Amino acid sequence: MIALALIALAWYDDPILGGGEGFGWSQAALLAVGLAAGAFCFAPLGWNARALALLLSVGLTLVAAELVLRHALGSRYCPVIELDDRLLYRLIPGAEGVHTLSPINGSRRIHYAINSRGFRGRELAPSGGSLRVVVYGDSFIHGEFSRTEDTFAERLKVHLARRLGTNVEVVNAGVAGYGPDQELRRMEGDLPSLQPNLVVVAIYAGNDFGDLVRNKLYRLAGDGGLLENPSAALHPSYARRMARSRQESIIKKMLRDAVKRVRSEPDEIFPTGREARRERMEAMLAQQVAEYREYVVDGDNIVRELLVDPYNADGSLAPDSESARYKIALMEQIIARMRLTAAARRVPLLLVLIPSPIDVADEHETGEVDVVRHPAYRRSALTDIVEQICRRTHVPAVNLFAPFQQRGARELYMKGEDDHWNERGQDLAAELVSEFVAAQGLLKGPACCSTEK
Repeated sequence: MIALALIALAWYDDPILGGGEGFGWSQAALLAVGLAAGAFCFAPLGWNARALALLLSVGLTLVAAELVLRHALGSRYCPVIELDDRLLYRLIPGAEGVHTLSPINGSRRIHYAINSRGFRGRELAPSGGSLRVVVYGDSFIHGEFSRTEDTFAERLKVHLARRLGTNVEVVNAGVAGYGPDQELRRMEGDLPSLQPNLVVVAIYAGNDFGDLVRNKLYRLAGDGGLLENPSAALHPSYARRMARSRQESIIKKMLRDAVKRVRSEPDEIFPTGREARRERMEAMLAQQVAEYREYVVDGDNIVRELLVDPYNADGSLAPDSESARYKIALMEQIIARMRLTAAARRVPLLLVLIPSPIDVADEHETGEVDVVRHPAYRRSALTDIVEQICRRTHVPAVNLFAPFQQRGARELYMKGEDDHWNERGQDLAAELVSEFVAAQGLLKGPACCSTEK
């Protein structure tokens, strides 16, 4: 019976066994053990008894080890995100994340925690004890690639405290993969309870325009206004993948992690060189146009991608195209709604405009524009577009393009296929933002003279 049960389980896509649909190595191992157990049925009774005792002892040991590891390390090896009806997904309160940098960026393992409110970092202090700033953004703010003390939010806290001479709590509300549409929805839910003295929203010009179309949460009305899209729905495969990731054996995850570290091999080869960079750019341009057609022209409301965000190639290479114009108009409506949301709580709003290394650095491996093929391209186009939107919507903004370019942008970003800013980039951005906040007097409130947490 045990042998038959193991053989049957090997052919069943059970999420605890893990990994994905189909026949994998864990299923193969179960099948082998089941066949071996079946073979012992034909062995002498003594051999049969010893094999059964060994099988049961190993099985019970593995079950006990799994229970202990799941209790001790479950938060570290389980996913840090869960699906959400309004936001598509969100960080799981109390989860722990682990991110391993690529070899070219040092291969360092970054461990970080999500607090009980769903923000990266320590638990929040009681409201009113000190000035509070909440920072929204995508992976640039989430900062899973940096130690907590090196993230933009923590560096902003340090620089603001130095300039203002008082304690400042900075809430890291960044979530990897988020677009401005998700950040708007989170603002609407967060601000009443957070009661911040300043809201900062980081717009990554490199991919945030495309997020608005991929996420399918909003669309433009006939008069150009903003409409929520109640028909947006995640592809069913996401729920299945999330369940597998959450239920898969911790032992299997640890073994897979150990094998990767021993092999020290990338999951796939990343082509380098000018031709590869230009090919990537053309592929991203085609993808941006295809995503626009899928959602806006064809009316497809199924969300198929949450975390992979390509460069906004249509906005920079073909700024007069239908897809670029639609995304720009949608971005303006989102930012205008952000301003109204902050104004309703009587809290200042500040946008931070982060350029892509493709644009601001002299060279970055993630992509390169063929200026002969795309004569309309301007390096500062994407951040300029957002800055112009901010002027029209009367939202103050810090555009990082010029200062990053002046400081040698190539040294402010990760290397290879990672387009995120590094610790130097985050610190410089935080310093510039704190300078702007102090000069404009944006951070004020009843706790402005407090020095206690």
